[in-house]
Amino acid sequence: MAPDDYQDDTSWDPNQTIYDQIEHGRSIVERTKNPENRARMERTQLAMEEVATNFQELHMLSEEDQLTVLDRVVDKLFDQDPEMQKNIALITEARTDGRASDVQEIVAEQKKRYEQLRREVAFDLGIEIEDVEVQNDQYRDVLIEKVQAVDTSDPEEIMKALGFFIYDERKGEYRFNFPDDLFPPHLVDKWRQYEKLVVEHERAHSKLKRGLNENEDEIMQRDIMRRLAHNNLARSVQEFLHLESWDFKRCRDFVEKMTKKRFPTIETNERKLTAFGVVDSLRLFKTLGDSIHPYHDETD
Repeated sequence: MAPDDYQDDTSWDPNQTIYDQIEHGRSIVERTKNPENRARMERTQLAMEEVATNFQELHMLSEEDQLTVLDRVVDKLFDQDPEMQKNIALITEARTDGRASDVQEIVAEQKKRYEQLRREVAFDLGIEIEDVEVQNDQYRDVLIEKVQAVDTSDPEEIMKALGFFIYDERKGEYRFNFPDDLFPPHLVDKWRQYEKLVVEHERAHSKLKRGLNENEDEIMQRDIMRRLAHNNLARSVQEFLHLESWDFKRCRDFVEKMTKKRFPTIETNERKLTAFGVVDSLRLFKTLGDSIHPYHDETD
């Protein structure tokens, strides 16, 4: 092999490769006929150039780093969009005026726009992403069909049929349960992670109590991780089930009860209230469709 044959290997510049990819992207833009798609792709290419020098070739990166590039590009495009900036101003105004329902509605629309933009940019860049909104829509449709298929109008009986309430033969009473077959994969993953953190925190606390571990900082760290996972899961459950009438604390309590598999006595009336809240929200969503926006908590 001639010496010149080695020249290309030793002079390879990873940053140059991504610029070559950008140039290739421009050729795709030029072939795109739809004006709206072409304009978006052109904006994507410009934003991509701004972050390209910080990364090696996009598709040589790990999946996590590709998503980092994606989110940086999407953030730049989002900040440049006049309509989205207008919504930010409207949210600020509604908060100042104390119009909580307007805040929820605009935030929901803003989130929908952001996720749509993220999907479009991911498609332009050839990056695979987990489409949470599509998963939610698909699994929620199936869940609503199951609610309608139950041969009763009693919310408690529907919750039993769906698996939210299950009978504990040993204790002779019903308890909360998380029916993971009803929830989308992204939410089930969060659920399992939360359960794992709960168990790890309890074990660490038990060891400390028995004098088997003197590291109190570990307990605190695991507790923080558990709380963050709890909040994240509660938000996801709230959005998926469209529990707009529930405040964030109530959703957290609902998640906790399913984790601990506790069922309050009937005297607390919680079984009836929980069943009505979940089933009624799904029925209302089915009736009103897209006019019902997912609740988004901004306080935590």
